[in-house]
Amino acid sequence: MLLRPTRWILALAAGCAGVLALVRAPAAADAPAVIRPYAVADTSCSPYEPTPTPDEVRPFVTQGKEPLCVAAADLDGDGRRDYVLVLGTRRKYTGQPYAGDGAAPDKDDLRTLLVLMRQPDGALRMGARTEHVAMCTECGGMMGDPFEGVGARPGSFTVHHYGGSAWRWRADYTFEYVAATGRWRLASVSTLSYWSPEPDKMESHVYTAPADFPEIDLTDFDYETWRGPDAEK
Repeated sequence: MLLRPTRWILALAAGCAGVLALVRAPAAADAPAVIRPYAVADTSCSPYEPTPTPDEVRPFVTQGKEPLCVAAADLDGDGRRDYVLVLGTRRKYTGQPYAGDGAAPDKDDLRTLLVLMRQPDGALRMGARTEHVAMCTECGGMMGDPFEGVGARPGSFTVHHYGGSAWRWRADYTFEYVAATGRWRLASVSTLSYWSPEPDKMESHVYTAPADFPEIDLTDFDYETWRGPDAEK
């Protein structure tokens, strides 16, 4: 029997989101600790184990949406805490899964992913926005909502999905920061599939750029079309 480990792994890491790094001055042993409020341990998040949304992130939550997932890390290597925020709605499975046949899902069902960057003055700025990375509520087939969360680490983050019915699948998209352009690009896609009665017969693939796909900017990525028109379905 195959378990779904991602949810509890993400939930365990999510509790680190409020950690502050303490740095003690070496010159004097009794000097007071210096608090660096923008340094933070890398964290992950899961919509199944939600954590409080930081006050500084709340202004980026758009009307009609709710924060499903907030992960923190130094995403661009400047030593400051940044965020990946996923907005959307939590809706029950309707029994009408999105077929991926060109008919777009309900506009209100699209999940918004924001990359929030820390500026030198400590303020947050939106570095990127997309509605085509975190899958929609109906995109998981009979398994329901496939979005499992985000894992953030220095210079990159991964968006996790799991879905299917008798035929199960995973799809995890990793994006990396490009210092030369100040943008994020698709670095790799990890997929897994198996027939639920035979979980020991899994098929897994890791696709990387540029061997398996051309350079794709985060804002140009689409989970339905990233492999191009000639890719096998």
